Amino acid sequence: MPRDVPFSIALSADEFNPWTRTPHRFRFYEQPLLAKIDPDELEVGRIAEVHITTAEGSEFFEPMPLSPASENGTITVTSSPSSSLAAMKCKFGRFGEASAIFINSTTIKCTTPPYDESPDTIYRESVPVSVALNGQDFAEDTSTIEFTFLGTAPYVSFAAILLTLAAIAFLGYAVALLIEACYPAPVDHSQNERPRHNADHLRENMRGPQ
Repeated sequence: MPRDVPFSIALSADEFNPWTRTPHRFRFYEQPLLAKIDPDELEVGRIAEVHITTAEGSEFFEPMPLSPASENGTITVTSSPSSSLAAMKCKFGRFGEASAIFINSTTIKCTTPPYDESPDTIYRESVPVSVALNGQDFAEDTSTIEFTFLGTAPYVSFAAILLTLAAIAFLGYAVALLIEACYPAPVDHSQNERPRHNADHLRENMRGPQ
């Protein structure tokens, strides 16, 4: 791996004769496992170079040319750096993609992507980093490294949020007690007088007529 194979296109039904004859190749490869990114954090919006290395037993390879070059009607495969290196890309989670350059079998170089969102909306956010050797398949689900973007938003911890909610609840309870103390509910005396009236009436009936 990788393995480059020729391919052809049938011009009629399932017969591959006659077939197209071009220098195009299709490449089968194994997605490399990523081990490290250096540096691993940067300010939001700042563009800088980062180096990504593979895990032991895995490797990068120089990408195939994006397209063959045509000269005087003859199609030939170009090997210029500008055509072959532009196919490889890095992806920094939701922050976007950027071109990558092949250094050697264990290292590639990327640039952090430009980002339009204001830094004051982010405090510190870590995202998975993935690589597409063909410029399309990033295999984000298997990424094992992360890159952290640093913003200027103030830090708010989960504990601070809980304390704030508790303070609001306590304040609401205190206000309710204060209102109850200042404006007590009126007492209905009719309910207390009725039992006494019934008791007097019962005693009179027991005495009988005088």
